[in-house]
Amino acid sequence: MLGKIAHIHAANEGGARFDGTLDEESRRAFENLFLVCGPHHDIIDDPNRGVEFPAELLRDYKKRHESRFERAEHEFLERYKDRTRDATPTYPVSLDALADALKVDDLRNCPDDIEGISEFISKLARLPRATRTFAIELAARMRDHGSNRLPVDDVEEAFEISKTELKRQLEILEHHQLGDADNHFDQWVARLYERDPGSNPFIEILEFCEATGRERGELLFELNFALYDSLS
Repeated sequence: MLGKIAHIHAANEGGARFDGTLDEESRRAFENLFLVCGPHHDIIDDPNRGVEFPAELLRDYKKRHESRFERAEHEFLERYKDRTRDATPTYPVSLDALADALKVDDLRNCPDDIEGISEFISKLARLPRATRTFAIELAARMRDHGSNRLPVDDVEEAFEISKTELKRQLEILEHHQLGDADNHFDQWVARLYERDPGSNPFIEILEFCEATGRERGELLFELNFALYDSLS
């Protein structure tokens, strides 16, 4: 069904609800127009039925009609919004708080570690939020097992997910250069990449949060890695 443009006040004298106090520009302005289906357009703009559809009633129709489409547009935009853009990462410059939390003094003001963590943060910022949750839980299980690799069967059982879902999550991690599925001595394993120079950044997040009492989400989702410098 095609829509037609109806007038609240007719564009020409003799039309429905014509208002001689309005100039031509006002009669053709957006505020005086609204979109309706063809049959309703013909009824509303019928000069003989102007009394049935007074201007105030049509303004109310227009307002409600436009509000409905604005809500639909908002819902559409929210549904397809890139949630990885919800937070802007902050990067560490000293790693003082991380060094204190992990009791590794060599981290403090180390250019290589600052660069490696910053590269990880940039990758994490582009990683879908659901996969961030998967990765941190995978890191927790890896830490419990003392390994950066876990058999895929073990992960499927522990997380109660299908091979298809596990494969999808690991492919996303691989795409973002943060992990993958690897054939390790004829056994398929899930792994998370270590950052340069040589530490699992997801496990660092876990241990930092446990030592300081900060929430994982502050780092995983808010990307507030300035906390690695100072907790205040």
